[in-house]
Amino acid sequence: MLKQMKKQKKKLAILVLLAAVLLGIAAEWMQKQESHFKENRLIRNEPGEGDYQESLNYIEEDSGEKGQIVLNLQERTLTAAEWKEILPEAEKEAEEVFRNGQQADHVSGQVVLCERVKNGLISVEWKLEPDIWIDLQGNIEEENLFPGQVVNATAILSNGKNQAEHSFPICLYPSENQNETNLGKKIEQYLYNQNAEEKEVELPQNMDGVALRWEEETEKPLVIFLFLGIFAAVVILWSGKKEQQDAKKRWEEELVKDYPEMVSRLGLLLEAGMSLRQAWKKLTDTYESKRKKQRLPKRAGYEEMLLTRRELEDGMGESLAYERFGERCGLASYRRFASILTQNLKKGTVGIGRILAKESEDAFSQRKTMAQRLGEEAGTKLLFPMLMMMVVIMVILVVPACMTMHI
Repeated sequence: MLKQMKKQKKKLAILVLLAAVLLGIAAEWMQKQESHFKENRLIRNEPGEGDYQESLNYIEEDSGEKGQIVLNLQERTLTAAEWKEILPEAEKEAEEVFRNGQQADHVSGQVVLCERVKNGLISVEWKLEPDIWIDLQGNIEEENLFPGQVVNATAILSNGKNQAEHSFPICLYPSENQNETNLGKKIEQYLYNQNAEEKEVELPQNMDGVALRWEEETEKPLVIFLFLGIFAAVVILWSGKKEQQDAKKRWEEELVKDYPEMVSRLGLLLEAGMSLRQAWKKLTDTYESKRKKQRLPKRAGYEEMLLTRRELEDGMGESLAYERFGERCGLASYRRFASILTQNLKKGTVGIGRILAKESEDAFSQRKTMAQRLGEEAGTKLLFPMLMMMVVIMVILVVPACMTMHI
C-alpha cells in the first residue's frame, strides 16, 4: 500500500512539474505575442483599442547606468482615407441607433442619444432643433405634443482629429400608452393633494370616467416557503438514508473484522473441553468486562453474541438462538458459522475444533482482502486533495505570468 501511494505521489509530482514547465513556456510565448515592444520600437494599439502604458528599462551607452520608465502611448488615429471610408457607415449607424428601431416619419416614446459608434472608434455629440421635445435622457416630452412634430437631429461625429456633422429630420408622435401614463400621473397627483396629516388615504374609485379596482401586488411567500420546505424535507430524507447506508456498511465491516478472532477463540475454548454454551458465555463475559473497564470499544460481532446469550438466558433453545444470530448478522460467513454450531449440537463436539480452525483461517484471508480494499479506497480519497494542491500550484505559477503580461 505504501509503495503504491509513493508511486502515485511520484507520478503526481512529475505531472505537476511537467505542467509547470509547459505553463511557463506558454506564458513566455504569450508574453512575447502580446508585447508592444519590438526591436527598439513600440507598436500603437489600433483605433478603438485604447491607450496603454508600457514599462521599459533603458541603459545609457556611455556610462552603462540602468533605469526604468513608464511610457504612455496613445492609440493610432484614423488616417484621412480611413476616415472617409468609415464615415458613411458611422453616420448611418448613429441615425439608426438614435431612432431606436423606429421609422423616421413616426418616432415615439424614446430615442437613444448614443455616445460612440463603430465599436467605439468614433464619438458622437447631439444637437436637436428645437430642443424642447426631447430631454437629455432621450425621453420624448409628450405633454402638449401634437402628432407629427418635426425635430431636426444633428450628430457631430469625431475621432479626435477629424470631425463631421450628419443631420436628419424625424417626426414625433405621442406613444400609444400615453393615456395610461397620464392616468398614472393623475392618480399620483390625487394622492399628493390629499391631507398629509390623515393617517389613512382612500384610493380613488373613479378617475376621468375610468372605474378603478385596487389590489396589492404580492410575491406569494407561501409558494416560496412551500418550495423551500419540500426541498429541505427531500434533503433531510436523503441524508438520513445516506447515514443509514453508511452505518450499515460500517457495521458489516466491523462484523468482518471481528469474525476471525471470534471463531478462533470459540474453537480454542471448545477444544479445552467447554460446552458450546459455556464457551459462548465465557467470550461474552470477557468482552463485557473489558467494555466496563473501557479497555475495548464496542464491537459489532460481540454485541450480537451478547444478544444471543441473553436470548439463551431467557430460555430460548440453543439451535434457534444460533440460527437467529446468523440471520441478524446477515453475512454469508456468519450464516455458515451458525450452521456449524447447530450441526455441532446435533452430532456432538467431535472435530468441531478443526472445523472452526479452518473457518478462522479462511476468515483471516477474507479480512486481509478487505484491508487491501479499504487501503485502495483510502488512496483514491487522497486523489482529490492532491488535485487541489496541483490547482493551487498552477495558480501560483499562472497569476504572476498574467500580471507580467498585464492581463
